[in-house]
Amino acid sequence: MSSVLRKCIICITALYCFTNAPLTASTIHALIAADTLTKVKYSSREDIKCMCNALGKIAQETGMQLNLTIASGKKLSKNHITRWVQNVDPEPDDVVFFYFTGHGFRIANSKSKWPELFFVSSKNAKKMTFYIDKLKKKNARLNIVLCDCCNNSLSQDDVQIAKGIGKERRRVPKNYLHPDKYGYKKLFLETSGFIIASGSVPGRSAWTTKSGGLFTRAFLRSLQKETTEQYPNWSHVFKQTSVLCNIMQEPQYQLFIGKE
Repeated sequence: MSSVLRKCIICITALYCFTNAPLTASTIHALIAADTLTKVKYSSREDIKCMCNALGKIAQETGMQLNLTIASGKKLSKNHITRWVQNVDPEPDDVVFFYFTGHGFRIANSKSKWPELFFVSSKNAKKMTFYIDKLKKKNARLNIVLCDCCNNSLSQDDVQIAKGIGKERRRVPKNYLHPDKYGYKKLFLETSGFIIASGSVPGRSAWTTKSGGLFTRAFLRSLQKETTEQYPNWSHVFKQTSVLCNIMQEPQYQLFIGKE
């Protein structure tokens, strides 16, 4: 792990330690899985820092404890990520937050609108729906699954998956996107259900910037803005995320949550 990421984790830990959260507080079990080995590594590193900061802010403003795992570099393997999903053991009032930033694709005849996630370290892939289904069986009050990756089709007989994917996630033009306590509590403490989103609809690429993935930046900006609204809700977060992505890419999302 790079010194920058170590400093990020130390800062997040220190930030949370001074929030005086009670020992009985609910927990955010968070996984940040990021491709820092291929051409998108610079964007992914920024995604890690931004998502770390966002999770730290959420923990601080809600009083929730943060249990954070970062899987990047050679640790971004199918076995490592699958093991985390299988082993995470939330309490009934906890939140599970699964975030992936890297390369994705879809098989031409796939019936699911969600992409497959590519793990460059182990040179294999896993369907996003596999992780969604696993987390649905967990005991968490709120599950959030976000994947910032392409959703382009590959033929069933494409035996060079890694080579094909390596060209898919594209760079967005420079300067395209510049980036309260009640709001955070409303979205993360008073919401139950399942939230699923990915950076692009079937057949579309996801774009990167030097400051991180376009979808990730748009989502975090929308989330921050929504926490200041009088009646914050998740639907507004993702509608605004789509607006910020504009014509560059078209995110997709599904919300299975109670009435907001």
